[in-house]
Amino acid sequence: MSDASHNDPAEPAQTAGQTATKPVPNWRPWLVKGAFESALIILSVIVAMAVSQWADDQKTAARVKEMRGFLRAEIQANRDLIAHPDALPHHERLKQVFGESMGSLEAPVSREAAVGAARSLFATGLHPTHVSDAVWTSLSGGELMEHMDPREVFMLAALYRDQGNLDDVNLAGYEAATGLVELLATGEDAKVRLMRTLLMLEDMVAQERRLIALYDQALAELDDAPRVVVSAQSKSGTNRPGDAAPAKS
Repeated sequence: MSDASHNDPAEPAQTAGQTATKPVPNWRPWLVKGAFESALIILSVIVAMAVSQWADDQKTAARVKEMRGFLRAEIQANRDLIAHPDALPHHERLKQVFGESMGSLEAPVSREAAVGAARSLFATGLHPTHVSDAVWTSLSGGELMEHMDPREVFMLAALYRDQGNLDDVNLAGYEAATGLVELLATGEDAKVRLMRTLLMLEDMVAQERRLIALYDQALAELDDAPRVVVSAQSKSGTNRPGDAAPAKS
């Protein structure tokens, strides 16, 4: 009887049935937890990148403000040089003296009048104005310029281009003064030499007046709050450090 019970074929079937109906582990809570933790990691990375970009933008804005200040200081110094009594006012007085000495285009000029005009120049000197562009030259090639308002950059480029023309006018002044030296020595070609000097003085006065107007425009523009331009690379999170010395405002 005991052998028959051990050889009962129903027992293996019951064991097999118990194994087939064993419950499957529930992975849903683990999947939800994993997805939540992954989302937190991604969010943390995004927040960290945003904070880093904000810090970079603040640093760039501070450097742009400083750079505009250096430019403003240089422009103000150049304006003060041209407006100094030894510069534009002096050139205006010389222009008046030479204009009165020369008279009309048709009238002849006496040697005495020509020599008197020449001596008025040599008594004080021509005093050509030598303005500076050191700050502009240092900054104009740097990436920090990309963060300035384009209108400001165009305005400054036009200003410093016109400022460079003053060197040509100064060179013409030296050449005209050399001709006046010959006038004092020989007295020849008085009318031509006076006219050449007068034309030079007219160009010099016109150029200096134009520069003062451009300086005033630039100073008014740079007095306003800076408009910082954020580049496409900066928006995407890539740092764009400037490679030029900035300026104060």
